[in-house]
Amino acid sequence: MTADPIIVVGAGPAGLAQALYLARLRGRRVMVVEQQADIGGNWASVRTPWGLVDRGVLIPHEVGVSAFDELFYEVLPHASWNLLEGARRDISGNIFRGHIDQGSLYPDLRRLERHEYARCRAEIISRASGQRPGIADARSLHEFLSCRFGPSTTELVHRLISEKFWRLPLQQMSAWAGKVVHVARVVLDSAEASIELKKDPLLDAVIGYPDQLRIPASMQSSRRAFYPKKFGLSTVIGAFREALASQGVELLTSTAIVGIHTADKRIGGIDLATPAGPRHEAASAVLWTSPLAGLGKILQLKFPEPPDAPIPHRVVHLFLDRAPNTGELYWLWSYDGSNSITRFTNYAAYCPDAASGGTFPVCVETHIDPARADDGAVVAQVEKEIRECGLIEAATRIVGSAVLPAVRVFPISSIANCDALAKQRRAVEQLGLQNLLLSNQDISAGRFYLADILAASVPLLEEL
Repeated sequence: MTADPIIVVGAGPAGLAQALYLARLRGRRVMVVEQQADIGGNWASVRTPWGLVDRGVLIPHEVGVSAFDELFYEVLPHASWNLLEGARRDISGNIFRGHIDQGSLYPDLRRLERHEYARCRAEIISRASGQRPGIADARSLHEFLSCRFGPSTTELVHRLISEKFWRLPLQQMSAWAGKVVHVARVVLDSAEASIELKKDPLLDAVIGYPDQLRIPASMQSSRRAFYPKKFGLSTVIGAFREALASQGVELLTSTAIVGIHTADKRIGGIDLATPAGPRHEAASAVLWTSPLAGLGKILQLKFPEPPDAPIPHRVVHLFLDRAPNTGELYWLWSYDGSNSITRFTNYAAYCPDAASGGTFPVCVETHIDPARADDGAVVAQVEKEIRECGLIEAATRIVGSAVLPAVRVFPISSIANCDALAKQRRAVEQLGLQNLLLSNQDISAGRFYLADILAASVPLLEEL
């Protein structure tokens, strides 16, 4: 490989996976540039005095593109993976109306008052024969939800969820926000009745099954989730580092791009600020997997700033002396506005090795402003709330705690913010740089999860 390298900007999981795709499957010379000292992004792990925790709490899912899925499975020996499939692919629940629901991720309308439930149910059934906009077509999250469920469910359930998670009314939220927090379905009935209702494709799209561990095989996703048997996603990141090195990929960390040289609508090279000093590197192409704000500064573009400020987000890791009171759930959303909890995760439910040190690590993600509470106050508030919610038993003792800054603040997928992100992308595209390819997270285009980003990247990677 003597050609100038393809420069992959960003060493999060998306950047690492795309770099390996280019090097191994396309036979390209690749260089990865990462501004941070560490690689992995939200797949990094952190060592605390009480044990390891993941910085970004997530369970990877198959992309649905065999080339990428095979790359992930090949970085570790097959026996090193916990493969989560069928009904156990993503065991997730929720807190709604003061109740921990272990049967479904979606809010159960049977928790409403009887007259409210009857009204919501009638409106949902009546909409099974009508047309409704898809998530990419709806003008707002309010329109998307009200066309699916009717005004009653939208008001009684989703308005309160929006106010908790985003602190904005549904009318100001992009429909894509429904991809971040799972609001596209509700539980409406018993398992037996749900099976009958879900025979209608329009109802199937809006009704969740209430007993996920007993969901019929015909309703299960064919895609699997996966997690290393040795606890910590950093295990996967370390394996990616080795796989990239074996392909001759140069990985630069603590390195910033400070200049981009262009001629005839092409990038010819980049200027780098590295720990060893300035460096110039010729480039056959640049694949940008990081947020576009940094690229805009380098290219001296006047980007519109997303106007709706992100919500302060604190990630609290607790080490318990016994398992939490969440059964087999991997994680859950807290839809109730009476607490600051957004998500609760039990690591050991999907990776038993997490509890091998004698404690049970859990993660509580919260909307608590760090300016108003120090770490001790945050832990005290979180402990109070998870006890009140019944997430841990009264006798459970918290052995240790660690409050970490979120990898990124909680995203506000408002219409205004999505419009600003779309304008940023268009500003870059209008430069017409033929060998600059954008392959980053962009909720304005419906690319939020890693699988979305990687699936959309395949046509770009095949061009290089």
